[in-house]
Amino acid sequence: MQRLALRVTFALVGLGGCSWLSGLDDLGPIPEGAGGAAAGGTSSVGGLGGRGDGGMGDGGAPPGCDLPSETFEGSYAADVWEPWGHDQDASSGVLVLSWPALATAGAGLITQDSYDLRGCAIHFELTEPPSEPGVQAFFYARVPASTADRVGFRVFNGKLFFSLRVADSEQSGSNITFDPVQHRWLRLRHASGKVFWDTSSDGQTWTERVDALEPPFDLGTVELHLGGFQAVGIASSVAFDNIGP
Repeated sequence: MQRLALRVTFALVGLGGCSWLSGLDDLGPIPEGAGGAAAGGTSSVGGLGGRGDGGMGDGGAPPGCDLPSETFEGSYAADVWEPWGHDQDASSGVLVLSWPALATAGAGLITQDSYDLRGCAIHFELTEPPSEPGVQAFFYARVPASTADRVGFRVFNGKLFFSLRVADSEQSGSNITFDPVQHRWLRLRHASGKVFWDTSSDGQTWTERVDALEPPFDLGTVELHLGGFQAVGIASSVAFDNIGP
């Protein structure tokens, strides 16, 4: 299992002016999963966080995880997601987020309700990652009362970041070189009080990427926030699909 040592790194600043910008990361220059069977088991397919001699399994959310699922078959559930920013287009069967060449611009979705991520997992497929320097795609679970407390993924300048931010200060900063094939699927999961970041090429077999962290804030009430953003004045787009537990 590949692991990266966690370290405190860059400090990111929030951008004011619009509520949907709150808590977004600074876009300036910056320098595989769930286990097999639970203890004693033999199957390679286990629940969240279970590990056994069966090796890496495809995990999955345990029963009782009430998290949204979205496949963007021509649209998105308007009673679940609220759009922010510029353009959200699901007519092609994936969610394409695009924006014009403004000084700062972005687009995305945020859940209207909050969810309990404790002991659960949420995954998504990044079908179109950022293709230009200075453009990012992100997926966070964040505390509604304080959008500066959040945990999730960010793809930016050819890197995949495993982010845990407390009071808008990065506590992880761990990253790897982003591979659009091997890291097409990303999963955030919580088990035994800790957060894990997993990647997959097919959404079935997952690789745990960094040492788990225990967030100092409660994941019992979080909203899901996904999107793309840039502050370099170029028109661009990113695309998501297959969000679910």
